[in-house]
Amino acid sequence: MTLSDLLEQATTTSSDCVFCDFSTADVGDKDSRGAVKVFQTGSSFGQDWYGILQTGVMSDPMSGFRLLLVPLGHIQSFAEIAKDRRLAENYGIATAQLSLAMQRIREEEYAGTDTFTPGQIVYGKCHTPVNSQSHLHLKLDEFSGGLAQAFPPDAGWIKKQTGQSEGSMGELYVRARPVTTVELELERITSLADRLIDYAKRSI
Repeated sequence: MTLSDLLEQATTTSSDCVFCDFSTADVGDKDSRGAVKVFQTGSSFGQDWYGILQTGVMSDPMSGFRLLLVPLGHIQSFAEIAKDRRLAENYGIATAQLSLAMQRIREEEYAGTDTFTPGQIVYGKCHTPVNSQSHLHLKLDEFSGGLAQAFPPDAGWIKKQTGQSEGSMGELYVRARPVTTVELELERITSLADRLIDYAKRSI
């Protein structure tokens, strides 16, 4: 499929896509794995976005949580956002509202300490030959736990400690702390979901 094909085709849903399946759920509903829809800008497949609180987290599970920002329609490329002005506007609104909701909660949970800064990591994925999910989505994470370290886009990992692999090839590799997914406790998921739903619909 060419870029022209993507830009010219109508935005609909895909029958075998989990993000498309969840797009018709109501805010507050859970998917089969327990993730909660916490935000939605509207109901148009070609113009609107929704937010998900995931059950797993790669940051510190005591303080972190992960949000996904997903278009309602089956959009496969960041370039496709440009094909509808309202889709692009809602992309900005949804990113801002979810980010603000995340930081309001983090500020509450860091109350009484001097360690709070409103930082986060935003990582986007779309269709590539190796991605298992072609539906565009962005991950919003707290900068803590295994995620509190530099990654390849950050100065190419130049300042990371390196090592030499064994064997005849002797390839150079970078040493980094392991990053693993930890499941959040059900009580924390429920508490986060309730607050995110409330905060994400508020204006400043």
